[in-house]
Amino acid sequence: MKRSTLFFFFGLVVVVGVIARCNSRSRLAQEQEQAAQQVSPLVPSAAPSPSLSATPSPQPTATPKVDVAKVASRIQPAVVAISVFDPAGKLLRTGTGVFVSKDGMVLTTRSLMEGGAHAIAKTSDNHILNINGILTDVQPDDLAVLDAEVKQDVPTITPAADPADAEGSPVAVVQSPLGRHNASILEGTITKKHKEVPADWLELSVPITADSFGSPVVNSRNEVIGLVTRGVGDPAVVVRTSPTLEAVLARTPESGKAKFLVEEKPVSPAEGPLVSPADGTLQKVPLAQNPQGRQGKLIYSPAPAYPNSAGMANGAGRFRLTFGANGQVKNIVILRSTRNGVLDQAAVDALRRWKSAPGEEWELNVPITFQ
Repeated sequence: MKRSTLFFFFGLVVVVGVIARCNSRSRLAQEQEQAAQQVSPLVPSAAPSPSLSATPSPQPTATPKVDVAKVASRIQPAVVAISVFDPAGKLLRTGTGVFVSKDGMVLTTRSLMEGGAHAIAKTSDNHILNINGILTDVQPDDLAVLDAEVKQDVPTITPAADPADAEGSPVAVVQSPLGRHNASILEGTITKKHKEVPADWLELSVPITADSFGSPVVNSRNEVIGLVTRGVGDPAVVVRTSPTLEAVLARTPESGKAKFLVEEKPVSPAEGPLVSPADGTLQKVPLAQNPQGRQGKLIYSPAPAYPNSAGMANGAGRFRLTFGANGQVKNIVILRSTRNGVLDQAAVDALRRWKSAPGEEWELNVPITFQ
């Protein structure tokens, strides 16, 4: 082969290689550009200039709810169920109250005590306490402070000094767990705040029945901010705020004679069993009338025996018996304790054995004096 021919073929190969390499570089550049276009939406090429529209708006802070578990553990032990009786011992109404002192002062509503000559309070742990009467009552605000007999310090609440809860704030109404409620703690909100002279008051979103009058109201900070009371006109239920409660408590004497709005009819010892350690004599068998007005006569009424374990203790109590149609005692309520558990139990044990003539169901109040 001629030398010129070899040079021609060699030059041709070089030209083809150069062209192929250029095509390869061009294709690689196109692929890199396409890849950059696919990635560019995820990685901005430049930081956007600051503007008001790009600044995220602050998220509103959620209003804290009431911690029902804390309310139940801290507030509810101080809440009591109150039963009020007329001078004849008939139950007038039930309601709620709350201890505001360790020695037994109870804050409740005045309307609960209207017409009452005797009352008892039942604590959350099922202890029954006598109410000696009313220490302070403020009719315009429907508030009253009662004196309950306690043998040891009781759990208490203190109204908040100056709560700042706005309309819409969450609250809880703390009722006695022993009351006739579907739930002992009701959750709701403040629907309206009223500023009036001489006292402020609140409206709540939660419906409340009359036997919940006297229930404390707690906010999300676990503070007692008010008490449920009867309203004047519309609405029928309002919440008196804690400054009003504090003003009533400030007027209450630390010691003083408590009395009811209605005087209880004095009971002569001859009206019921009079028991002494010496002979245990039953002075007189009491008679009472049933709701239909006919006299229900006892046919068996043994006197309570004076218990040896009571030593020489004295005490006078009052008990309500409910007789069934068969003449048997079906229920006993301690209207007034003898202030001695042993004497109370001796009276109840004896009264359970009493019998009346068969007929319609009826009730009997029995005063018993141990001396």
